[in-house]
Amino acid sequence: MIIIRGPSSVGKSSVSRRLAEILPMGAHIDVDRTVWYSTQTWEKLGMGYFGDHGFIKALAAECLRLGLTPIFEQMFEDEDALETLVADLEAEHGAVHVFNLTINDESQHLARDSDRPAAEEPIGPDGVRYFAEKKAWDSPSIGTVIDTTGKSVSDVAEEIIIHIKNRNNSNL
Repeated sequence: MIIIRGPSSVGKSSVSRRLAEILPMGAHIDVDRTVWYSTQTWEKLGMGYFGDHGFIKALAAECLRLGLTPIFEQMFEDEDALETLVADLEAEHGAVHVFNLTINDESQHLARDSDRPAAEEPIGPDGVRYFAEKKAWDSPSIGTVIDTTGKSVSDVAEEIIIHIKNRNNSNL
């Protein structure tokens, strides 16, 4: 199981999609979109909303039951909540690999932001500066930091795979 986190426009979605292409049974899950759309359905069915983490845990269990490797991507800004989620997932399912994507070049970050799909709102120069100052993903309490500055999506995905193989001392 893989969790990709980081600021807007760092490349979380692109890297997660690439990992899903590379890994034989990879399943990319954009948590924000999946939870939002699912919440709409749950409300129509009268089931209510059981939160991102309950949803992630349920979806992880189903993916693993089907033999898939779930690749969750979201900002995951609340580190305490993320630590709790990872501990719960590891207790239930084994290893969870968390990767914190960063970018340390404002012009590259702006370029990535301007290349966002039409369905996603760009964060603009103010947003890029906000995340540059926040540095929430540069020295996290959990996971591995991957600096995406000057790297292609494929390079970042390959770096993640190497980290996982080294941590597991085996193949994926």
